[in-house]
Amino acid sequence: MRWTASPPVALLLVALLAQILAPSPAVGRDAAAELRKEKARLLEMKAHEEKAAAELTEALRKEKLTKGRVEELKGRLAAQKRTISRIDRKIASLSER
Repeated sequence: MRWTASPPVALLLVALLAQILAPSPAVGRDAAAELRKEKARLLEMKAHEEKAAAELTEALRKEKLTKGRVEELKGRLAAQKRTISRIDRKIASLSER
């Protein structure tokens, strides 16, 4: 079987193909303008994301400092509890005398 198109359909296909393959000069200028707009938009997005990343980095740094401080305080609390226990043992030994 062979595909055959009627002359008007073939003519229409050729016209559409010519339209697609032959870009107009205005399209080139519009494309350049669109590329500049897209580049500007992407640069703006990049700046926004870099700012957000810097804020997250700072938040992480503060969180680590806070976490370290909590660990330090836990250590000091444990030392205080050991001291209290030692004092309680001394009191108990004095009470036994």
